[in-house]
Amino acid sequence: MTNELLLELDKYKKNNNLKKVKELTNKIIILNMEYAKDIAIKFSKQTYFDIEDLESFAYEGLINVVRNYDVNCGVDFYNYANKGILNSIISGIRPKYELPNILTTLFIKAQREVQNIYSRKYIPGDNEMLKDILYLLENKYNVDERDIDKIYKIEMIQGAYYNTDIEIDNVYENSNSLLNEMISRTIKRKLDKKIRRLSPQRQLFIRMRYGFYDKIYSRPEISRELNLSKSTVKQTLYRGIKDLKNLNMDELFELYSELDYSNEYGIANDDSYQKVIK
Repeated sequence: MTNELLLELDKYKKNNNLKKVKELTNKIIILNMEYAKDIAIKFSKQTYFDIEDLESFAYEGLINVVRNYDVNCGVDFYNYANKGILNSIISGIRPKYELPNILTTLFIKAQREVQNIYSRKYIPGDNEMLKDILYLLENKYNVDERDIDKIYKIEMIQGAYYNTDIEIDNVYENSNSLLNEMISRTIKRKLDKKIRRLSPQRQLFIRMRYGFYDKIYSRPEISRELNLSKSTVKQTLYRGIKDLKNLNMDELFELYSELDYSNEYGIANDDSYQKVIK
């Protein structure tokens, strides 16, 4: 089903039918969310990273993959998606594990010595060789234990990248709960940094509206909780979302608008929100 939708999407891209392009793009994203989640789970099992963070990075990678994939590139969509999603995961966690140049140099030295012993090239994921490389770093090059641990985690990341490959037995169908997981985790993580630039009142309204307090409040609920008029709530949300759009958050909010949310969430039918995204 995904391949048929991709061909249809390509046709609408050529015809510059932006409405259909947006509609089909989000349909393909939703259809393949469980695939992205499975990659995150498999990566987590190999690296022991927190699954929630990995899923969020995986969903972002899926969005980019679907938007950038060209049906005429000669590469199967799922091969392209697999690497694209993994790249997104690694880009998300890499800043925590960047090595100073001196450690990189020492690792290369130890790696070459071990390669000579084994008479084969070291490939991330080869735990037998990695164990000996780390032994040399600690005992010959006097690398600190904390740095050894950091190097180990980096190699686990690289090993997971080379060895994480999800087979496609059938097209994944996704439940609303998985969809809500993807939206809430991605939007919260990205919004949290941006939202602090808003006024205190707009921050509060946005956080209540988009589930930062373990519940998604409707506009009437915000009005009752804060003892404010519905028109004040509506206008404040409108202005807050507009401010966030000015901070280059358009893509995430457009994704909100296209997804078929339940009445409990009420986002797709929010008049003030619809005005902002048009």
